[in-house]
Amino acid sequence: MDYLQILAGLDTSAVDRHLALFLKQAGVAADPYTERKTIIDAAAGVLGVDRAVLDYSIWRYMVDRSGRGSGHAAEVMGDDEGVEDDPEAAHYMLSNYREAMLEHLLIGELMRKSWPTPLEVYKPQVGAVGVDLLLVRNGVTRAVQLKTSKIGARTSSVNVHTSLWNRPRPCVIWTLFDADTLELKEFLWLGEPGQPLPPMDELEMARHVKANAQGYKAYRPALRVVPKRYFKRLTSVEELLTQLFGDAK
Repeated sequence: MDYLQILAGLDTSAVDRHLALFLKQAGVAADPYTERKTIIDAAAGVLGVDRAVLDYSIWRYMVDRSGRGSGHAAEVMGDDEGVEDDPEAAHYMLSNYREAMLEHLLIGELMRKSWPTPLEVYKPQVGAVGVDLLLVRNGVTRAVQLKTSKIGARTSSVNVHTSLWNRPRPCVIWTLFDADTLELKEFLWLGEPGQPLPPMDELEMARHVKANAQGYKAYRPALRVVPKRYFKRLTSVEELLTQLFGDAK
């Protein structure tokens, strides 16, 4: 409700997990939502800024900090409060570490299942080109964009970079993993051999996750929202390898 009020242009705050974690890192003991909101609103008053502005500023700060790398992110938790004490916080604070680990696990499993046929793996040095991996097997190259979600998550779509549409044999691998063990459980697959990705003009342009202080969610022209219905569910790495390169060993 508070977030809807922000979108409606009202001056209030909406305490999500980013703001809650900000308070926790600052050593502010506030558990109920109403208490956290009261603290944020009071801080805005002390600083002489709109509550919606402070809300967005804290959210932006936390999102930017979490993307700088696991080392820095873990450091802000404090010496006496490691992420190992809060598994849910670890998924947020060590998100880059987790994503890298899941990527390595996936690559290792694909290489193992491809054996004895070599699977070549190339990773772009620049991360903003819409391709996370180039996989080559028996002369066939697949341009891959990777996505991950916890098993049971209510994520109904993923954002896919528009440049993927111009790559050789493009595909998206959406890995579903166990939040406790980080085991790879299932895969959602997009990119049938010989079939193009969904037409770009059928897909919505992505928006930023959170609105700015004026309640506007800016568009992200380089990303398209691809709903889960476009994906095919796979239950094993063997199935995934077959979808990537066919049945030939």
